[in-house]
Amino acid sequence: MGIGDGQPRIYEFESIQPPTPYPFMTPPNDEDIALVCDNGTYCLRIGWAGERMPRMDFRNLVVRLRKDKDRMGKEFQVGSDIPSIEALRPNLRTAFERNILTQPDVQELVFDHAFGRLGLENDGQDCQRSILLTEPPCNLTYSRAILNEILFETYNMKQVSYTIDALMSLEYQDDPFKDGIIVSLGHSASHVLPILDGRLSGKGIKRIPVGGSHMIQYLFRQLQLKYPAYTNTITLTRAEELFHRLTHVPEDYFQYEVWRIQLPRQNTLSSAASNARDDVQFVFPIDPEAVLNMRRAADERRKKQVTRLMEMHRIRREQELIRLREDLQQEKERFETLQDDLALGEVEESEVDAAALAIDKQELKVSQLEEKLAGGGAGDKKKERTPEELEEWLDGLRTKRAELLRRKATLQQRKEKFSRRKTQESLERMHLLFELGLEKKKSGGNGGSASGGPQKRSSTKGASGGGQEEGFGDAEGDWDVYRKVSKDGWESEAELEQELAEVNRILSQYDSRDSDAASEQMEQDWNQLHFAVDQARVPEILFQPSLMGEGSAGIVEVLEDVLNAYPWEERKRLAENCSITGGLSRIPGMVGRFRKELRTIYPAEWDVRVSSTDPSVTCLAPWRAMSSLCASPDSEFRWTTKSEYLELGASSFKPHRFSNPR
Repeated sequence: MGIGDGQPRIYEFESIQPPTPYPFMTPPNDEDIALVCDNGTYCLRIGWAGERMPRMDFRNLVVRLRKDKDRMGKEFQVGSDIPSIEALRPNLRTAFERNILTQPDVQELVFDHAFGRLGLENDGQDCQRSILLTEPPCNLTYSRAILNEILFETYNMKQVSYTIDALMSLEYQDDPFKDGIIVSLGHSASHVLPILDGRLSGKGIKRIPVGGSHMIQYLFRQLQLKYPAYTNTITLTRAEELFHRLTHVPEDYFQYEVWRIQLPRQNTLSSAASNARDDVQFVFPIDPEAVLNMRRAADERRKKQVTRLMEMHRIRREQELIRLREDLQQEKERFETLQDDLALGEVEESEVDAAALAIDKQELKVSQLEEKLAGGGAGDKKKERTPEELEEWLDGLRTKRAELLRRKATLQQRKEKFSRRKTQESLERMHLLFELGLEKKKSGGNGGSASGGPQKRSSTKGASGGGQEEGFGDAEGDWDVYRKVSKDGWESEAELEQELAEVNRILSQYDSRDSDAASEQMEQDWNQLHFAVDQARVPEILFQPSLMGEGSAGIVEVLEDVLNAYPWEERKRLAENCSITGGLSRIPGMVGRFRKELRTIYPAEWDVRVSSTDPSVTCLAPWRAMSSLCASPDSEFRWTTKSEYLELGASSFKPHRFSNPR
């Protein structure tokens, strides 16, 4: 819903449904068909070479549950078998730390789950298959050695090959280039990968520790700081949903999302401060036309509300007039009955006179209300003259109700304060009451005994006069001492309640805000979060990591450093093409922002060509390219066999065109 049409844009969270566990499947009979696994930090996708879609696609997470508290049994759940990620988040584990494999035991549990559901023999313990996996750029030798050990020793794989998902995404595009730069925007980190002659150039690979998970965490912290009352409602899962659904990347963050507030010059500034810029940037997303439309829509809604209130007022008066006329008719019938009874001597004349007086009063009420409906009431003509005056009258009643509620709360606090009898303040107060009561007795202020009132009670333990008699409290006037003790005076709670009830009655009758629908709308408004600046600020940390306290350079600065590391001719070849890959490339405006940023760092005569994978298949592109190339007889993948692993060691690795350089 747009802003200009006067209706707010409201986003409702999707209902979280538990994932459907994958069934046990039958593997292909041909053992030469290789397994293809995109082992990402966010999701793991695994299937068979030559297929269009992976057999399994699930979150790369493991949770350990206590199965039987008596026997202390343990149970592990992986990926789609986890019923609720949010409920079990404290127990979640992942095999990666900033996209580097560091937990081989967790990775083994994930492989057990995947290989077992794919139907490999003995839960994958004796696979005798080939497997093609993804790994991060510039992967550590130690991490690759751990993975080789798991695959060859635990699962008895025939041969293993590694590739990089960003290179596979480029290969999946319609026109993959041979020279250019790939910007891989991942879940845990982002990389800048230079490509020369169709191969990854190792000396220019750069990495920044900013990815989708950091943006989600940043948004989660921002919302909790902004709305501390909804700490339990704002969960990491909902922050992730907002990030994927509502964020966007502006082409120029400081032009479209920031107002620069010019401050007056200060003559007392130091020389260093005087040389600095005089403008301070405050983030206020604003569109003057949208604000004007919102004000117009608010005025229209207010006018419609006042018109509706006046109509409700008129209908209620008509209903009240009908009721008064019915009461008047009943009074007349009762008067006639009393006159007949008076003739028979069954009632007294005073009752007939009272009935006649009641008829006169009722007729007066009916005539006054008829005059009001006809516009003859001077007091009502002032209230109903214009909608603005009616709204002003209602505002006055609302203010009066707020003041009455404040006074009532103050009175309750004072009563609670003085009800604590064992405090030092209460003891001193009671001592003062007793002394004032004695002074009143000495001055002859007690009017109880002289008029036959209650007898005085003798006090065996006088406060100041030893055995002095005291009858404090017997006379009604003795209790005036409370008003002398209180500095502010005591209000009558009954009077406050009565006045507040009358104001509430009038508001409930004439103010639509007090109706059930208005109360429901007000409650709905109270349970809404405003998601404005963060729509653009959260993705902006990819270009300015300092927004979340990260000391790294932005992705465009890193890309510029990569270009500057090459000679001029190679730099020009690299600048010819740029491809944006990874899940974050689906954020609206990401490609346009890169195109605009690259234009600022490229010479004017260079062309700026920025491409990206189709957003609908961005996450599946690496796996599909791997599946297609692995099934091709002309595949350029190079495989490490188990015999080579045993001979060369766990870190053995054969590079190829789609892998890390040696």
